[in-house]
Amino acid sequence: MSAAPSGRVAACVAVMRTKNLRPVVLSLLLFVLVENATWMAILVYAHQRGGSSEVGWVAVVQLVPAMLFAPLASFLADRYHRVRVLAVGHLSIAVASAVVAVAIVSDSPAGIVYLTATVLGTLMALPRPAVGALGPCVASSGEELVALNVCSGIMQIVGRVSGPMLSAVVLATSVPATVFWISAVLAVMAAVLVMRVRLLATVVEGDEKVSLGAIHTETLAGISLLRRERSPRRLVGILALTSVVVGALDVTTVVVAIEALKRNEGLSGVFAAMIGVGTLVGSAAGILLVGRRRLAPVLLLAGVVQVAPLIGFALPATVVSASAIFLLCGVGVSLVELSGQTLLQGITPDDLMARVFGVLEGLRMGGLAVGSFAVSVALSRFGVDTGLVIFTGLVLAVVALTARGALAIDAGRPEVDADLLALVRQVPMFAPLPAYSVEQLLQTFRRSEAAAGAVIMTEGDVGDSMFVIADGELEVLHGGSVIQTRHRGEHVGEMALLFDAPRSATVVAGTDVVLYELDRDPFLEAITGHPRSTARAHSQAMSRLATVTPEDAAD
Repeated sequence: MSAAPSGRVAACVAVMRTKNLRPVVLSLLLFVLVENATWMAILVYAHQRGGSSEVGWVAVVQLVPAMLFAPLASFLADRYHRVRVLAVGHLSIAVASAVVAVAIVSDSPAGIVYLTATVLGTLMALPRPAVGALGPCVASSGEELVALNVCSGIMQIVGRVSGPMLSAVVLATSVPATVFWISAVLAVMAAVLVMRVRLLATVVEGDEKVSLGAIHTETLAGISLLRRERSPRRLVGILALTSVVVGALDVTTVVVAIEALKRNEGLSGVFAAMIGVGTLVGSAAGILLVGRRRLAPVLLLAGVVQVAPLIGFALPATVVSASAIFLLCGVGVSLVELSGQTLLQGITPDDLMARVFGVLEGLRMGGLAVGSFAVSVALSRFGVDTGLVIFTGLVLAVVALTARGALAIDAGRPEVDADLLALVRQVPMFAPLPAYSVEQLLQTFRRSEAAAGAVIMTEGDVGDSMFVIADGELEVLHGGSVIQTRHRGEHVGEMALLFDAPRSATVVAGTDVVLYELDRDPFLEAITGHPRSTARAHSQAMSRLATVTPEDAAD
């Protein structure tokens, strides 16, 4: 990668130009597309069979096994070859999609169709964590790894929009089985793409393999923290409750399209895509959250925005008005995610961060199931207009009841150093990171000063931290000669952390300097983008790939 990306679009362009990274993000795009398209197709099939009440039951049956399997899926890539795990995951999804299609076209009993679809939904838990674990094995620098994670995030948003649109087009002219046939082909294509990826380092070796017992240990550690600490426990509960709305929205798109507007099933995919567009709009505003002293009011407002527009269905609906309602809900969903994660990272100890997020992920999937079932009951019992008003009113009442506790969460959140924030945003490696990752980094930097001539790092030493220059100049020496001078906004030492290698150069202060130091664990946790504990993140660091050239000797 020739240049470090300075923004999200630039990061994605850089990844797409890199031969070894392009298949990773393209396969992820295909996976998310398949995930969303098949989800809409099975909900439509359920509605054709038994109306809104059956849609709710099917959603629950789909989500519960996936919720139970997700923790195990996230550990598989730590035990086995990561490209193989990812390829097998895509191929398994292809086979399962084809089986669902066969079950539908052969007029199998609905129970068989739902069983095969549940297996498919459970297998959907495999690829995403494998992509996160694969990143450090295929990126050749910190900038590439950050760019890969950023581009992966963009591809997931694109997939959330294009997946429902695919189902909309297919369902408008065909039957749900066709969606599953197409998804099987796309999943095979994703597997073929992954097989082209070349590992730059082997990460899973001997003592790095994670035992299955670690699932139990890490989960309990997260639960123990939530039992002890009121603010993280309260926030996790609020975020789990907001996922109830997300589950309800999926069911609502189907019921509104077919029952309220009397249109064909394809329109439900269009509405689901509008939610995806809303999340894209909301994520673009995420940068505004960095540095805000109070985020709880933003979280509460976003919680209202993600559900309040549904009251609009009390009035006669049109395709345009329904699309606008779902788009606004999508904006709220995205802002809940961004503000909630940023706030949670600010009040949770770093060494337990991933485990708390693991508990949250399980609760969120449970919330999706509850929301899907609850709104389906309301819609089947009271109709679309009254049912959505009742559901929305109940959610808003819960938001009001939790508001006081939510507002108190900000009290435990440290203030952000505005100067450090501006400095970190100048570093190309950190510029594309989401708000919650940046805020976590800001709390872990340590400020220091050094006089001209002071040695900052020595060639051959163990590297356990990196430095960002806030003021002054650093001189990089290799073989006793100065080969580079670095200034404000530039950094040194990051490659030793990423590749678990000795320092490849000596760095001294060319002038009096002000530095911000970042330790290995928070650095790896931020740039890998993979939800693991910092102890395990350290064990992932790769072996040095090649002899260091003068151009990267400062690392």
